[in-house]
Amino acid sequence: MKTKIFLLLCFLLGMGFNTLSAQNGKDGTGTVQMHFYANEDQYWLPVICNDEIVDYLTGDGKNLEIHGRMHYEGGKMRSLIVTAQGTLESQLKKEVFTIHEQNRIYFDENEIINEFTAHTNAIGNMGTHLIISMIVTDFNSGTYDLIKAMCVPNSDKD
Repeated sequence: MKTKIFLLLCFLLGMGFNTLSAQNGKDGTGTVQMHFYANEDQYWLPVICNDEIVDYLTGDGKNLEIHGRMHYEGGKMRSLIVTAQGTLESQLKKEVFTIHEQNRIYFDENEIINEFTAHTNAIGNMGTHLIISMIVTDFNSGTYDLIKAMCVPNSDKD
């Protein structure tokens, strides 16, 4: 999870700082949008069932579409909303998941992360349903608090 969050945010932040001049509005205020596909192995998510990691979802970059919206006020980034959707394959069971994720990141007046929430919903072709919500408590160390981590496996297809 740390790798996924770190790589996605670094990429978007780098793009955002390079496109600051492309904002609409006065005094560096506006919203910049980006649309791209994830790089190979950029997405990584543990599959947690009954408090145990039972598999991992990874992205190959071809099937995971990313959309980012960076909002600036007075030339400073105030928020970043990232949505990801597409298909991923689990490493062990080879189950193919359709995934929808939204991350919301808010910054203080010094452009330091003030709040970071992530919500993921993934449904597998073998019936597994994952719902994960978390708050990233320390971005630099990659620590987070799980709000919700639910896995509903389909026992008929195991």
